[in-house]
Amino acid sequence: MQLGTTGRLRISPMLLLGVACLYGDVCGAVDPPLVPDTVIAAVDYSDRLPRVAPTEPQDALSSFEIADGYAVQLVAAEPLVRDPVAMSFDEAGRMYVVEMCDYSEQGEERLGSIRLLIDGDQDGRYESSKMFADQLSWPTAIICYDGGVFVGAAPDIWFLKDTDADGVADLRKRVFTGFNRTNVQGLLNSFCWGLDCRVYVQTSSSGGTLSCSETPNSTPVPLSGHDFSFDPKTFSIRLESGGAQHGMCFDDWGHRFASHNSDHLQQFVYSDRYAAKRADDAMPNTRQSIAVDGPQAEVFRISPVEPWRVLRTHLRVSKQVPGLIEGGGRAAGYFTGATGATVYRGDAMPELLGQVFIGDVGSNIVHRKRLIDVGVLFSGRRIDAGKEFIASKDIWFRPVQFANAPDGTIYIADFYREVIEHPASLPPDIKRHLDLTSGRDRGRIYRVMPSHFVHAPPTLLVDTPTAELVTMLRHRNGWHRDTASRMLYQHWDPAIAPLLTALIHETTVVEAKVHAMHLLDRFDSISEATVLTLLRDAHPMVRENAIVIAESRLSRSAEIRSKVIEGLADESPRVRFQSALSLSTLPGRDASYLESVTQMLISDGEDRWLQPAALRAIAREDAMHLLHLLAAKPTTSTTCKSVAAWIGSDISDDELKKINHWIVSEPSLHQKDVLVRAIISALARLDESDEMQRRLHSVAAIQKEWTALIEKARSDARDSSLVAELRLEAIEVLANDRSDATFNVLCETIESPQPKPVQLAVINALSRSSRPEIAERFIAVWPKMIPSVRSSMGRVLVSRNAWIEQLVTAVVDGRVLWSDLEPAVIETIRSSQSSVVKAQLSSISTSLQTASVSREQIVEDYRQSLSIAGNVAAGKVHFQKHCSACHRAEGVGNELGPNLAAFKFRGPDALLLNVLDPNRELNPQFINYIALTKDERIVSGMLTHETATSITLGRGDNAQDTLLLSEIEELKNTQKSLMPEGFEQQLDHKAMADLFTYIMALP
Repeated sequence: MQLGTTGRLRISPMLLLGVACLYGDVCGAVDPPLVPDTVIAAVDYSDRLPRVAPTEPQDALSSFEIADGYAVQLVAAEPLVRDPVAMSFDEAGRMYVVEMCDYSEQGEERLGSIRLLIDGDQDGRYESSKMFADQLSWPTAIICYDGGVFVGAAPDIWFLKDTDADGVADLRKRVFTGFNRTNVQGLLNSFCWGLDCRVYVQTSSSGGTLSCSETPNSTPVPLSGHDFSFDPKTFSIRLESGGAQHGMCFDDWGHRFASHNSDHLQQFVYSDRYAAKRADDAMPNTRQSIAVDGPQAEVFRISPVEPWRVLRTHLRVSKQVPGLIEGGGRAAGYFTGATGATVYRGDAMPELLGQVFIGDVGSNIVHRKRLIDVGVLFSGRRIDAGKEFIASKDIWFRPVQFANAPDGTIYIADFYREVIEHPASLPPDIKRHLDLTSGRDRGRIYRVMPSHFVHAPPTLLVDTPTAELVTMLRHRNGWHRDTASRMLYQHWDPAIAPLLTALIHETTVVEAKVHAMHLLDRFDSISEATVLTLLRDAHPMVRENAIVIAESRLSRSAEIRSKVIEGLADESPRVRFQSALSLSTLPGRDASYLESVTQMLISDGEDRWLQPAALRAIAREDAMHLLHLLAAKPTTSTTCKSVAAWIGSDISDDELKKINHWIVSEPSLHQKDVLVRAIISALARLDESDEMQRRLHSVAAIQKEWTALIEKARSDARDSSLVAELRLEAIEVLANDRSDATFNVLCETIESPQPKPVQLAVINALSRSSRPEIAERFIAVWPKMIPSVRSSMGRVLVSRNAWIEQLVTAVVDGRVLWSDLEPAVIETIRSSQSSVVKAQLSSISTSLQTASVSREQIVEDYRQSLSIAGNVAAGKVHFQKHCSACHRAEGVGNELGPNLAAFKFRGPDALLLNVLDPNRELNPQFINYIALTKDERIVSGMLTHETATSITLGRGDNAQDTLLLSEIEELKNTQKSLMPEGFEQQLDHKAMADLFTYIMALP
């Protein structure tokens, strides 16, 4: 994106949506920057800020509580290691550790380093270490390769190697550069070895534009919103689905997971390269939250709350400093800074296989979840009821990353710091009494193991012959398989191919087959017969990976293509999903699998993942045939509508006539109404009214059906005796009719008392027109509408420049109050380039200022609600009426805004501030955006999803707009919360007390 002269963000061919965000804890949200120290008079709080002493390494184990059957063992501590944030084991079992000693404010001092830890006697504890490399700035990631290590230290990735066997890196080569350093807690991290023998890198929130020093003539690659992978031999770069913050991993089958701030467990469902296949359609967002208990899930810390946090809460409550108010001195109880999501893949604890371990550094815990197979997605379910897998009483315990180890256990990197809060969130009068470097000389690494674990020296792979490396792919420990894969890739010889092929045909270890097939594929050494064998394998994860391998061979082998087509009917949803995505990569037209895709769409047409994947496997020239097949089926209305909308987006006159012929010649066509409605809807968006009528004039049957649908819809929309679902369906039909008669029906409907869903549907329907009378009608009924309906009307009124002028005129003459308008609406008005609007704004600037400064007064006035005894039942009614459009509780509402249940741990003060003054503490996750489309619509909402081809802006009542990048002219960040100001106009003090009582009682 480029910043234009208007202050808006110009959209480049690739939408670079990365917004630099600050985060608290290691990954938690922080407050806006505070007033500089020199502006605020110093207050001595030293008596209220006692220092918390560290626990010495020999005593640290007594601070832990761990799930029954398991134990924690210290394997390394200061002075052998300091501030560990990442680790990687080489084939000799040596551990390379990233030491981020320059966290958080010493970014220019180059204090970071790489430490080499050595377990010489193989007893499971590291007795010596060497400074492998020093003078690094903010290092965060590492992975072993070819006798050395790749190290991430923004803005660079280095390759470091000891070539003279003295334990110190004498080779120091910068291989990539261009990573941003805007946020010390949002730097690149989590290097992972992929099944495809590429190194995957989590870019995090800082982003950047990546250049390769090894290929100086290559084009720099913008990273915003993406992770990437690179080939460690050729350094080729490939963008990957991304956007999460700190902690990324794979399971045994190549499914990728991540942690992102409070949203502690996410899954990347597909590669963005599939979404880019069709620029005219939007796939669901690839990065999905999968925790059953929600992003800000409850956690169970056993450590005390830090004194500085208690004091900060007091200062915020008493208005001595700005910032989010924490309830009752308790600043935890839910995920705030999730880190290091790691799937356990070892063999020492087989009962934990496939479970995900996640740290929360602010709560001093290690949390775990079980991955449940629920279709294309997994879901993550809490295992430890009412407690954590590991919790420490020591507030210095900071579990930032994990690693599957050579001995089959899982290791924890404990950053071990007294304070890990982002400096920007600390008031100066507190910060001056803290030492943010405290612990820079400390750090621990722990092993999690069974209670009665007896350490045995693991099998190491250094100097292992090739044949034994191939055999090692069958090892039950994931570290051995990954290391063997890496070494076979490093030292590839054509003689390895027959050994891997034999392994695939002989082994019963399915993980070995997956590694072997990807190794063979990387060197184009896998035979057609072997691919076919893998496609027929009994294990679905083998078949899923085999389909990826088959992708590049689909156009070369009819037999492979046939087997992949069979995958469209596989019993496994993931196999069906991958089959469809892989078939979408075929160049040109291939209709050989049209019937199979049709059957998949009949079976899976209601699935939000399988339907769009299947549609990508169809060439546009075959879409009419597919539409005909679907229209003849009785149970394919959803899919038929999707295909008809796709065709309608660029439908030709000949295609219109063909559909017209179906309607005339096939009276039993099951999906006739669906066809007509979808085609008309697409035409209405494409064509001006006169052009649309011209095209319809030549297709009499479609026009006749449409006329009949419109007549019925007009009647149904007026009929208050009908169930809401039928009325809403009728209004959706009317939304695509531009006639005066329909316009009058819609206006008459909204001008009479109606249920809220009907009012919102009519507002949405009218918004698709550009009639100037719409603004007049909306403003006329404005005083009659409840605030949530006014919000929807306001967003519509600022979606056209002509309507903005009418709205501002209504504000000037008093028909609409500024206090009725959401911040996002006001921001859109302020952004208008209309000279009329600018002149009117200057005359009412005082009103805008008054509305802004009165927030603090309103908060203070409503603070009395906190002392009023509330009623839970009454509060639930208020929640459902006023909050459920954007929040969800007890199965009711929409999950657009923050999880309100989390506020029971932050307290009613925090809730009061966020409800009545939502822009004081602005969370980047809930910022409102404004998009200007090429057809001059103005669309606003919270950025909820992003793919390679689209963005989605969400609003209340689960309303959302998905915009293709090709549609967007400009995008602007308003720096305002989606939560509207003025909530106090809906609830008096007693009602607010009832609402707060209900929220604080949520389970």
